[in-house]
Amino acid sequence: MPMKKLSLKEADDLALSFRTEYGIGNSQPFHAKTILRKLNILTVYRPLSEDLHGLSLKSKDGKCFMLINSNRTRGHQHFTIAHELYHLFYEEHPIPHIDEENEGMSRPIPEQNADAFASALLLPSNAVKQMIPEPELQQKKVSIATILKIEQFFSVSRKALLNRMLKLKFISQEQ
Repeated sequence: MPMKKLSLKEADDLALSFRTEYGIGNSQPFHAKTILRKLNILTVYRPLSEDLHGLSLKSKDGKCFMLINSNRTRGHQHFTIAHELYHLFYEEHPIPHIDEENEGMSRPIPEQNADAFASALLLPSNAVKQMIPEPELQQKKVSIATILKIEQFFSVSRKALLNRMLKLKFISQEQ
């Protein structure tokens, strides 16, 4: 049976249930290393080629492993970790794969779902919305200062933040 693409709401709900299950408040930053330790996921940070982000594996007895590209920014590493958590915890039959850059190509549905989950896990919609001043929110024109504040608070990449804000309709495509 082919996997279906998660809606924005489904990704948000899944991320919220993950946050609740593992004791992460809905408005606090996601501390990747703390969660990895709590979940007992062996994680190795190593320099990888520029187009590789990370890799995850799950053994038949449930032990998990991640390899994360240490050449990437901390925000990018956090996104990769959240992305790989989706594969490890929510895919019915996770297939070992390497998460790599494929600009301009359509990503397979499991990869799109992992991206949607990671985005929702790292940037809870209500928490992001609360950090945007009302006038900026109404005009869908968020200031650079606000973007930087949110980016720093949640330790995410600017690209991840802007994509999330666009999907949540907090900013316009033009901005």
